[in-house]
Amino acid sequence: MGSYVKKGRAKTLSPEHRANIAAAGRKRKHSVETRKKMSTLAKARGKDFYEQTSLSLTGRKFTKEHKEKLSAAKKGKYTLANNPNWRGGLSFVPYPLGWSKTFKEQIRYRDGYICQVCGMPEVENGKRLDVHHKDYDKNNLTEKNLVSLCVRCHRKTNHNRKYWQQFFG
Repeated sequence: MGSYVKKGRAKTLSPEHRANIAAAGRKRKHSVETRKKMSTLAKARGKDFYEQTSLSLTGRKFTKEHKEKLSAAKKGKYTLANNPNWRGGLSFVPYPLGWSKTFKEQIRYRDGYICQVCGMPEVENGKRLDVHHKDYDKNNLTEKNLVSLCVRCHRKTNHNRKYWQQFFG
């Protein structure tokens, strides 16, 4: 079996692995008998088999009644409180008055416009660095509590908060 070959951040398949996948795909084709059955069924509906299969997967239109049934089935399953990341509406609490664009820019300047976890400069990132609260308290605007992070690292800090609080010290 082939293995993954790393190129930068993305993983690509080795030529050997690609050949194995292609060979496996050739083995899985329908038998002649099965294809004939499928074609006759599709023709009975007024379409060629291959046309039927491609059309069945794209551009599906649901009736209004069907959409309402799907919506009713989902209600209750996907509420905010059922999400494991729910923190009791903490994200809806507004930031204090001192939290402004200029204040965040001062923190980025202090950190040299570099992510304090991975070291990626803001210029290479292509986006402004986020300003993160080390203690996860929106109201604590002391400079020791704030750090500049790239979007990728900032996402990481929202999981396993105890670890990140110790990491930032």
